[in-house]
Amino acid sequence: MVLWVRLVVTIVLMVVVSFLADLLWQSIFGAHIPSYMGGLIGGLVAIPVWEILQKFKADPSKKK
Repeated sequence: MVLWVRLVVTIVLMVVVSFLADLLWQSIFGAHIPSYMGGLIGGLVAIPVWEILQKFKADPSKKK
């Protein structure tokens, strides 16, 4: 998987998880999640996602 695809997938998942966290926070507390907490949650999700996607990294020695 090329770098830009991993980057796009990571960013999309960060945004989706931050949005879902905001929905959960809003349903519990009745207010929007503070932006710094949404960013923190998205950033924490990005780390394992990036590591998982690196396992699918293309091996240059296997090219034909």
